[in-house]
Amino acid sequence: MRILIIEDDSTTQELLKTILEPCSDLTIVDNTMDAVEAFAEALLSFFYYKVVLIDIGLPDIDGVKALKLLRSFEKVKSINDSNKAKIVLMTATADEEKVKEALKTGCNGFLIKPINKENLNKKLQPFGVKIYY
Repeated sequence: MRILIIEDDSTTQELLKTILEPCSDLTIVDNTMDAVEAFAEALLSFFYYKVVLIDIGLPDIDGVKALKLLRSFEKVKSINDSNKAKIVLMTATADEEKVKEALKTGCNGFLIKPINKENLNKKLQPFGVKIYY
C-alpha cells in the first residue's frame, strides 16, 4: 500500500517512518510542491497513493490548500471514489474554520499531534493500513 506523508518536522517524519515503513510503500516529503509532484506522478502511473497524511502547518502552502490541490488532480484525472486517496490532516491545534473547510474539500479525517502508534492505527485502520506492533 502506498502512503504519502507531507510533513516538514523531521522528528514527526522519523516517527511516522518508523511506524509506517514496515507496512507500506512510503514516500515522505517536507513541502507541498514536492508532494504535488509525487502525487501527480502516481496518478499518471496508475500506482495511486492509498493514504496521504498532510501537516496543516506546512511552511510553503498550508495543509488545507495542499488537500485542495491533491483533490483537484484527482478530479482532472477523473479518479473514481474507490481509487481516491484517503487524506488525513495532522494538526497540533484545532482551528474550527480550517476543520470545516477541510471537510468540505474532501478530508477523510484528522490526527491530533503528538502522534503515537495507537492513535495512528485507529485513524488509518479503516483505510486498510495494518500497523505492526
